[in-house]
Amino acid sequence: MNSTNSKKIIILFLALLFAIPPIVAQMQTSTDVLTQTQDNSPSIASKPQIIKPETPKISPELEAKLVALLKETGKDSASLSLPENRIRYQSAAADMLWTHDPKTARDLFASASNDLRGLVQALDAIYQRHESGEDEDESLGSMFFGGGRGVSGKFYTTNTIRQNLLKTLAKRDGNAALALFRETQRDNFKAFGWNDGQFESQLGSIIAKNDPARAFEIGMQKLSKSNLDGIDELIANLYQKDADKGAKLAAETVKKLLSANPSSTNNDRYNYYGGNPLNSVFSKAAESAAEKGKAAGKTPMLSDSDLSQLAELIIKKRSDRFEQDGDYYDGSSNNEYLKKYAPASYARFERETNKQANSNSAMSNRSVGYVTSSNANIITTVNGNVSSNVAVRRSTAISARQTAEEARSQAQSEALSKLTEAATSPDGKISLEEARKNLSLIRNRQQKLFALAQIVKAFITHGDKDSAKALLADVAEMQSAQPRKAAEMLQNLMLADAYSGIEPERAFVIMESTILEFNSVTAALNRMIDFADIKEIADGEFNMGMIPVEATESLGVLGLREPLFNLATADFERTAALADKFDRPELRMEAKMLFIRTLLPPGKDQ
Repeated sequence: MNSTNSKKIIILFLALLFAIPPIVAQMQTSTDVLTQTQDNSPSIASKPQIIKPETPKISPELEAKLVALLKETGKDSASLSLPENRIRYQSAAADMLWTHDPKTARDLFASASNDLRGLVQALDAIYQRHESGEDEDESLGSMFFGGGRGVSGKFYTTNTIRQNLLKTLAKRDGNAALALFRETQRDNFKAFGWNDGQFESQLGSIIAKNDPARAFEIGMQKLSKSNLDGIDELIANLYQKDADKGAKLAAETVKKLLSANPSSTNNDRYNYYGGNPLNSVFSKAAESAAEKGKAAGKTPMLSDSDLSQLAELIIKKRSDRFEQDGDYYDGSSNNEYLKKYAPASYARFERETNKQANSNSAMSNRSVGYVTSSNANIITTVNGNVSSNVAVRRSTAISARQTAEEARSQAQSEALSKLTEAATSPDGKISLEEARKNLSLIRNRQQKLFALAQIVKAFITHGDKDSAKALLADVAEMQSAQPRKAAEMLQNLMLADAYSGIEPERAFVIMESTILEFNSVTAALNRMIDFADIKEIADGEFNMGMIPVEATESLGVLGLREPLFNLATADFERTAALADKFDRPELRMEAKMLFIRTLLPPGKDQ
């Protein structure tokens, strides 16, 4: 059982949390549509627009129920065995509660912070044993759930969980996030990838949204240490919130770049690749100027003089590299701005490189002069015309099959486009007959169910519930009574999505039965893990802390909000209880958080 297979289980789980296929499409194929050819091989087709319905208005009563459930879930998260899981769910609950109950939110953040301190202290002990030679296991293993068995895996997973918590905390309390960040810094962990230079800038960028003055201090402290990792992003985010402070930090950064060599860990001014601060700061400031950052009296990020000095320095570095290595590529795409702010130097450098390129091309042409025309014209034939005729017939047959397949794919693509247009256009309408005709042209079951759900919603939106029910009756047999494969489970959930707005009882039954089938999958996975003695599970739990927070925070815009709103409005208790259908405690917790996050509106800051 490798980490890739384990990750597929989690992706399927996320889809089963009241999900619909656009979620999986977003994670696995960036919303590209997969169609099936005759040999069942996937091919990329057109990309239908995912409907983004207006956010349903939550009643005060429903909001109160969600907040109460959130408090209960945050409290229950303390019972989880893994500190990584407690950190994930306590910080998530604290983030959502911050504007509803700040005291409880701070308590949850404090509990998560204490768990993080414990993890880092455990790493201190592991590091000491490793340095003394007591722990020689360096195998990375699977780093998705438990971080692997080896030392590197433990450091990787703990730091990822640490960064997730700090980013969430930074949104709410910048000072607390910085204090915890510095308390858990470990310079001796750098050998295991624990490098905080770039991450400190990320924290500063988050803090800048609420506390520009504090973010400016972070930037100045980084400059005092000659650590410019990520300084360009910090400048850009600070400038967006407070132009004066952003411009001041940018000017101080230019002074550092033009003076001594900063001791940035990976990307100092002598590094010629795209991430280095010299190129990135210049590009950010030049882009800002091009976007008319000077308008309405706004302080420019950098003066034209500073931009010219940076442009001259970048060109000089390129020229030095070109003379030394014959290659000047530095990963950046700022030639347009270099030409604008240092025209003479750029033109001179361009002449030098073009001259060398022409010289290399001439030498290359001379070196291949031994190739003769006869080399490309050697043809071997067997039985003369007989062989030729067989080849022609085979080619014709293949061409005919390809043409037929292309025609079917084109028809499916056009059908999807028509259905999508009808479903997404505010004034778009489609008759039941036309909807049936276009759905019949779609061969892929997942594609068909996705289109069906959107058209059913469109019928309901236009007040035509009879057509919606008739269309659902046409495909009722597409539900898998006992889904065993991931595709079957996902197709069931698409069908539940379609039913949620018109027959919520049917949607509940489909989702409940599908979750129960999913439990059998996780049970089998557990047995495989125990059999192979793979440490994917610790203390009886998957390590969910490694799943990026963004993986679930953005699910609402992909279509979850509408079906969940329909079901919660029909029966709140039964919708919330869907999470309790999962056997595993950490999966139940993830399901509850997803349900709450999708529906709970942000409260007013207190």
